[in-house]
Amino acid sequence: MPHTDTDQIIAAWAAGQPVAEIAARHDIAPHTVEQIIAGQPPAEQPPRPPLTVVVAMAVVLLDALIMLIDLVGAGTSDSLGLVVVSIGLHGWLVWALWKGWRRARWLTLGAGALLTITSLLGGGTPYLLRALVGVALVALIVPKASRSWFDR
Repeated sequence: MPHTDTDQIIAAWAAGQPVAEIAARHDIAPHTVEQIIAGQPPAEQPPRPPLTVVVAMAVVLLDALIMLIDLVGAGTSDSLGLVVVSIGLHGWLVWALWKGWRRARWLTLGAGALLTITSLLGGGTPYLLRALVGVALVALIVPKASRSWFDR
């Protein structure tokens, strides 16, 4: 972090601004702001995501594959555009998870819950498999190691 950002963070804190507001303005985690205020150097970011996030990324790719297989099995091209867009969104989500974007974590939690609910209401084997994918997404993003990846 550049020295001027550190000075701005300390000045904002001294002026009475809340830590969460300072963190949001500088796009850093609140605990990093607290470390700067305490005079400690910010902790180094891990070079790659923890295993739980990597597995969540694989689960997102598995879901995209299930969608593609389901389309090929149906033998219809009516929903091809929707599937292509959805696979593109899956790819973006995998990339965002790798980068550790906070919004990707919340999107994954929401998508996992929505996928579970809609798949269970749909019935059938492919739907059950997609419901398990949704449960896995939620379960993989919740652990502390995963949360810390997104709180950097």
